[in-house]
Amino acid sequence: MKSDGKPAENEPKRYYSRPRDESLQAYKDWIESIIRSLNLDIKDDTTEEEWETDWREFWKKVKERL
Repeated sequence: MKSDGKPAENEPKRYYSRPRDESLQAYKDWIESIIRSLNLDIKDDTTEEEWETDWREFWKKVKERL
């Protein structure tokens, strides 16, 4: 990145994504859509407890950066 905050010409474009809102369901939908786009054959065996732990950790880290 150049000092003016703009990407250098040879720097790859960056794309950002995040859940549509802070709900657990939006987080699940967001993660599952990423997984499906990378590998359609993957099976989700994440427990509800694991989902909730990951969701809380994700939003905690997002809010720490703000």
